[in-house]
Amino acid sequence: MRRVGLLTLLIVWLGIGPAWAGGGPETTLLVVNADSAISRVVAQEYIRLRELPERQVVWLESVPPTETIDVTTFRERILGPIFAHLESVGLEDEIDLIVYSAGFPYAVDFSADMKRAGMEKDAHIGTAGSLTGMTFFAHRVLAEDLGYLARNANRYARRTVSRARAPRLPTNEERAWAQAAVAAISAEEPATALESLERFTASYRWDAGAWLELAVLQADAGATEAALQALERAVDTGLTNVQVVQQNERFETVRQHPGWEGLRERMEDAMGALEPARGFRSRYFWSRSLQDARTDIRDRYFLSVMLGYTDVRGNSVPEVLAYLDRAAGSDGTRPDGTVYLMENRNIRSRVRQPYFRSAVSTLAERGRRAEVTGQGQRGQNGQVPVGREDVVGVVAGTRGFNWEGSGSRMLPGAIAESFTSYGGHFAHGSQTKLTEFLRHGAAGSSGAVREPYSFVEKFPLPQLHVFYADGVSLAEAFYLSVASPYQLIVVGDPLARPFAHLATVRMVGPDPDAVWQGKVPVGFEVIAAPRRLTDRVELWINGQPLGSAA
Repeated sequence: MRRVGLLTLLIVWLGIGPAWAGGGPETTLLVVNADSAISRVVAQEYIRLRELPERQVVWLESVPPTETIDVTTFRERILGPIFAHLESVGLEDEIDLIVYSAGFPYAVDFSADMKRAGMEKDAHIGTAGSLTGMTFFAHRVLAEDLGYLARNANRYARRTVSRARAPRLPTNEERAWAQAAVAAISAEEPATALESLERFTASYRWDAGAWLELAVLQADAGATEAALQALERAVDTGLTNVQVVQQNERFETVRQHPGWEGLRERMEDAMGALEPARGFRSRYFWSRSLQDARTDIRDRYFLSVMLGYTDVRGNSVPEVLAYLDRAAGSDGTRPDGTVYLMENRNIRSRVRQPYFRSAVSTLAERGRRAEVTGQGQRGQNGQVPVGREDVVGVVAGTRGFNWEGSGSRMLPGAIAESFTSYGGHFAHGSQTKLTEFLRHGAAGSSGAVREPYSFVEKFPLPQLHVFYADGVSLAEAFYLSVASPYQLIVVGDPLARPFAHLATVRMVGPDPDAVWQGKVPVGFEVIAAPRRLTDRVELWINGQPLGSAA
């Protein structure tokens, strides 16, 4: 006879429409700094809140008590022991989420890997990533592969889907013109490239990328009117990313043209079609398309979040425990709140403002509210919402803010973050830190651990709140919306999922608190969430998947 330990019945369901209930304790590994009393306290509370099995907790020793560690130490003292633990307990393909308790460095210096690779330092790339971002790319970090520095390295992130559909594929002759243009661009022969692209687009009119490149070459040649017309054709054939024009110095004259504002608004209005949210699995090899299918271990990821940061400019232990408790209690509550998108003239806000319209309209399609709140509008300051009692999300872009003075209140499960240089760089004294959002009730926030510059790919798109509204976990929502997360530290409760449609499940026999003997049939009862179909029920014991039933 034996007594069964922690037993979990997990519902896997089929939704009507785009909805997911992704992420759970059964696929989570909690990492604790065994040398830190604070880390142990926070970890024990999270184990209680989320009922984590013992085998899914790893205790690390000799973690350097510094804010930043070098990448070699990161591999040897953090990633190495984590992977060794996963292998020893047979969880290599079961763990999707690696969660750090408090008491860990928040940044990893990868300059040694850059030096080994013969890579020159670049201010736009920097020399350090975040603890969570580098863990997301753990397989690449262990392989000393710097591919995670690419602007779109995260293949799990969702992208805008073009509504345009080409009626046919290019002919061989048309392909030859396109290839000649690419070769001429590489050889720095703009006149030849321009001629080849003009022939290609005159014959094959459905390639948005070709029209965009043609516009670049025409702008370089001083043909502003022609460049604007080429951009219009690019938009007609599916271009929606305003940033490729707004952040490109070669389009400076185009942006000064009277016709640019109307074209910009067209692009913003067309950005609503997003790839649907996907439930995360670490065992998947993520790729952009079936045609680009990959089986390289480096294209497997781990979601990663830090529960709390408690050193200088961080949160107190009681604050961490309070927001974790609040977040866990929000699961499935579907709070009736509003996402506030803060608009001001600062570059920190402007880089994400082109995505605001589509976020508002897409959330409205899901029955959720979102509001663009501008500086000077009805007493608003453009930094954080003022006098609002229903905050379920904040998309900000500001150096500093005063939440306590705003008179606003965050609902349980809220995500709030700001696009700024040092929101997650706690050793840097200037700018309000992400911990301020957590202090006032957010379930999760994020910030850059080093100067990220104005690259929108390094921060969550406002569509984070669309994914969150679809029912994914907080960790999934962040990584679905960040194309290049290596510098972004994500802090909070990764398993919070206030908008998930949760079924009710209970065992009807045998009694899990009684002693079992011999072969025991397990019975269960499932009450599906409204308008959601249950696919199957999985049985887990002590964190080990035992089986499933329809």
